Amino acid sequence: MEKPKSMVFSRPARIYERNFRLILLAAIAALLLLAWWHRFIMDDAFISFRYADNLVRGWGLVWNEGERIEGYTNFLWTMLIAAALAAHLDAVASSMALGLAAFTASVYFTYRLAFLVLQSKSAALVTILMLGTNYTFSCYATGGMETQLQASLFVATLYLLVDAYEKKLWTKRRLAAISLLLSLALLTRLDSAILFAVVFPSAFFPIIRERGVRPSQRGAKVASLCAPLLVIIGVWFLWKLHYYGDIFPNTFYAKVNSLNSYYGGLLYIYYFFRLYWLFPLLLIPLFAARRIRARLRPGLIFCLAAAVLWLLYVVSVGGDFMEFRFIVPVMPFIFVIIGWMVFALIRNHALRAVCVALVITGSVYHGMTFILTGDVEAIPALQWHLREGEHWEAMGKVLGSAFNYDPRVTIAVTASGAIPFYSRLTTIDMMGLNDRWIARNGYVIGYRPGHQRTATLEYLLSRDVNLLLGQARPMSREIATPTYSDLQSAFVGFSLPVSPEYNIPETSRLIEIPITPELKMTALYLMPNPLVDDAIRREGWRTYKLVASDADPSTWPEEFPEYEPGTRIVFNSDMAERYLWGGWSGREPAGRWSDSQKAMLIFGLCDGASSDMVLRAKLVPFTWPGKMDAQRVTVSLNGRVVADWRLTNREAQEFTVDLPREALGTKNVLSFKMPDVVSPQSIGALAYEIRRLGISVEWMEIDPRP
Repeated sequence: MEKPKSMVFSRPARIYERNFRLILLAAIAALLLLAWWHRFIMDDAFISFRYADNLVRGWGLVWNEGERIEGYTNFLWTMLIAAALAAHLDAVASSMALGLAAFTASVYFTYRLAFLVLQSKSAALVTILMLGTNYTFSCYATGGMETQLQASLFVATLYLLVDAYEKKLWTKRRLAAISLLLSLALLTRLDSAILFAVVFPSAFFPIIRERGVRPSQRGAKVASLCAPLLVIIGVWFLWKLHYYGDIFPNTFYAKVNSLNSYYGGLLYIYYFFRLYWLFPLLLIPLFAARRIRARLRPGLIFCLAAAVLWLLYVVSVGGDFMEFRFIVPVMPFIFVIIGWMVFALIRNHALRAVCVALVITGSVYHGMTFILTGDVEAIPALQWHLREGEHWEAMGKVLGSAFNYDPRVTIAVTASGAIPFYSRLTTIDMMGLNDRWIARNGYVIGYRPGHQRTATLEYLLSRDVNLLLGQARPMSREIATPTYSDLQSAFVGFSLPVSPEYNIPETSRLIEIPITPELKMTALYLMPNPLVDDAIRREGWRTYKLVASDADPSTWPEEFPEYEPGTRIVFNSDMAERYLWGGWSGREPAGRWSDSQKAMLIFGLCDGASSDMVLRAKLVPFTWPGKMDAQRVTVSLNGRVVADWRLTNREAQEFTVDLPREALGTKNVLSFKMPDVVSPQSIGALAYEIRRLGISVEWMEIDPRP
């Protein structure tokens, strides 16, 4: 006899109900494994690691020994890392373990909150699957920062509040727990005050209005809600005032006293919803407007309030350059809202499935395709800076070893994470997050959050900076260390604001420091230091004059790359790197721009030149109608002028220059002098282009003259 369909489908349903707890645990475990698979570490995490390390070493919560400044924004997280270091655990591994634990708590409490809002275990389960598979939320389970800890405290706090509203159960224990969680959130990041503005009044007023409660009982409940906050945060504020002289961290002044872009903050939010394919879901309430009032619950209202206030805060600070990190703390609320729109407002099961599939597919697609958008860096790029690309971690370790971790050596860096942490040297953070003077008085350079100000040369000299660190470059001795054609180019090359007065010490020079068998770092040696001189001799580091001259062989590199006549040097290729000396910018799809008044190439001819030769080049000048009509270029070979051009055509053209045999040698410097170079920004042409552009070269080659 055939069984009724209801019986056929009821058996899987009973199995599902009976084993739902195991299914939930399996789902959370799977999301935890996904987060582990997405693990990464970023440079900014090492700022907190350095403070924690200095605390464990007995120096206090300081950036440099004896220099009290609050450059971290995550007191509780820093203390947790310090506890791990005190137990002789690795900072990176400990941060990942703590982050994954916080991620697990975030997912669990999101399930509990979603269940209160949706009144469905299955809908709540799907909600955490959408949240946990979100690429950004999953990645920031690691990364080394406090992001996921703040998210877990946010969602746990709001869950306790909503549960109290649903059950009308305002016990002293629950109120104390809400107060404690709010305190921990504020200790984690002071901007958790946004959540406090939602939660505290929402818990306080029901106590005041509660009927049938004696005044003594009401007083005890108010005390349960207020006392933990007042004691914990009050003591913390008093300690901050005593220790640092301020309640706000130094980063507050670095950002508030600088330029902020509300437009940048709006773009940040827009990119998140667009790139995760979430905008179509915002249309659901428009098509189900009649069902909204009947489906409203207190939990949804609190989620909306917290999410909206937080996103307004993100807009006010201009967003962030890290991939949607600032949105992570309220992502549980956002996905509960999404779950409510899908399961409370849509009746059609197939359409619900389409919406869920859209969210998860959008996340997968985003994780596979996202690259730099606007000023928002992709998560893989954040780790690339640290290890695979700019090798900041290796730089820190090499410097620490070379100077025996001696704080009497002072370095200045723009990347103030792994390099200071691993080197343990006295460090000036040029972006000002860990420097009181720069945060308030540094030179304003732009709107990018955390990168609005920079140090001036005068300030670095006043702080007796020995080494100003540059970038990593290929190690091959054929790859010339970038020597600059003028001081202004050197300033730009080391992220210093251009000054009309170049009061740089006459002894300053460039140092080439190997950091891996394949890479070397360039450093500007500013203030003399016997420890640096000793390291140069002991390690065999090569040094160069800061400013080079094509007419002065004493400023030339020791070795010149051999050039085979007839070889085309393509300027956006790896091969071009060996011939480029000073005055060139980074490679671009169409070639490479000069960014100085003089741009130089070096090349060697094994036996000199047996005949006259001819230079062929395809290039385009930087011109701008009505502002920069022509670009004057003087071409010189080993200090001898061989051509004068006045370039006006904005299209790439081929040019030829005769190179007489008597001007060629075994070592040769080919230079392009451009007295009219300006930055497009300075003439109102391109707002974000600060390089001094002269010519963009696609390719060059030197052939025997026919």
